[in-house]
Amino acid sequence: MAIHALDVRLAELARRLTAQMGLGFPVQRWPDLERAVNAAAPELGFADAQECLETLVRAPVTRRQIEILAGYLTIGETYFFRDKAGFQYLQEHVLPELIRAHRGAEQRLRIWCAGCCTGEEPYSLAIVLRQLLPDLDQWQLSILGTDINRSFLRKAAAGVYSVWSFRAAPPALKRTSFTPVGAGKWQLRPEIRRMVTFGYLNLAEDVYPALLNGTNALDLIVCRNVLMYFAAPQVALTIARFTRALVDGGWLMLGAAEVPAAFLAPLSRTRQQAAGFYQKKGGGTAEPQRSGALPVRRPAGLHGGRSISARWPAPAQMPPVAAERPRAVAGAAAVETACTAARVLYEQGQYGAAAATLSPLAAGPRPAAAVLGLLARIHANQGALGAALAYCTQVLEADKLNPVWHYLSATILQEQGQPAAAAAALQRALYLAPDFVLAHFALGNLCRQQGDGPGTRRHLLNARALLERYRPEDPLPESDGILAGRLAEIIEALTLGG
Repeated sequence: MAIHALDVRLAELARRLTAQMGLGFPVQRWPDLERAVNAAAPELGFADAQECLETLVRAPVTRRQIEILAGYLTIGETYFFRDKAGFQYLQEHVLPELIRAHRGAEQRLRIWCAGCCTGEEPYSLAIVLRQLLPDLDQWQLSILGTDINRSFLRKAAAGVYSVWSFRAAPPALKRTSFTPVGAGKWQLRPEIRRMVTFGYLNLAEDVYPALLNGTNALDLIVCRNVLMYFAAPQVALTIARFTRALVDGGWLMLGAAEVPAAFLAPLSRTRQQAAGFYQKKGGGTAEPQRSGALPVRRPAGLHGGRSISARWPAPAQMPPVAAERPRAVAGAAAVETACTAARVLYEQGQYGAAAATLSPLAAGPRPAAAVLGLLARIHANQGALGAALAYCTQVLEADKLNPVWHYLSATILQEQGQPAAAAAALQRALYLAPDFVLAHFALGNLCRQQGDGPGTRRHLLNARALLERYRPEDPLPESDGILAGRLAEIIEALTLGG
């Protein structure tokens, strides 16, 4: 292959991977890209690297190809308690502050390690939290680790590590938190592994923040040594989405000097800025506009006062759901105007301003379901689950035949650690709308968490069958923009034990 032709193909592949993975490949990194394609060609099913490269630039890169290429393009360098100064600041300042803020009525913490690699980082956080919380069993903890590399995720879920993963760890770590499982291998104790869940997530995809994948209402996001490989537009988008995903007072931990300061304007710098710590003090920022390769998505789950009938139309013909009949105190125009303004603020992460816009309408004797439902979402996404559930109770009194509110109630109850009540709410949603895909999927996940294998498979297969009515590119109702094709892939992985 001529050098010029090779450069043309590498340039096109670099463009595609930047759009689909966020990774930046300027011309000086083309040799790295070429080496990755050469190494990945056999796994991708090609006889030689030239055929592989030509195929990748002729047709859209599939999700499977992206996942395989990720294993050759991303770096798996991590270990327990990597960055001693950073973990010290987490242990002495950030986590104690979050614990103080949440101790009391709703004792809950939500943490996301984005780009978690093989799991050492989220497990390190779990170990620290066990030390900081003597009353751990009285807390609702969620530690989520996500990565684009499925082989990394499989290793993380297994929790088995070699001596290289302990090179910066406290000397007693293996003795207190691990069990020897062979020559030079140690496995995390089950009580620590249970504290962390892992899942696939591509930060370049517009699928977060969302209730569906646990990337909403977060107290802490850790994303270190990931964004340094992203192209600048994707860095800006990712920081904007992280900001929306954090509750007010939530923290973002990045690698030191990893992101240009201009992209971090929505977040307050701390005295540990050099170590990559930033805090969300206000209502966040609007997501920046970007080129056609990365279209703006607005959450599909923001139905506000919309109602879904018990018998849904075919997905391709599903119309925007009409607002409810205006109530006595606030006229239809006032409700619609306030809800429209509040949705815009909500989508920008300005939760406080969105709530303030709706509060006057919620204070009347008969507030509209549109107002109450949106307030429930706003409070849920800020982690105020008690208030969110109270608004859900009110909206169900006003609009009890709407399956959307039962589903929203279920998501809040599940966040509160009430699986039985959540399951009952989902059953009510399905009684009213038997083809509510997300309700079937949520029931399957609840069964999986409870160790109910047959129930898990039954509900997930129901969801998968209903997804056949949708096109892969259709966003699902109440999913915050998750596409039907993506949910089908998630279900496939779960039913196959992946």
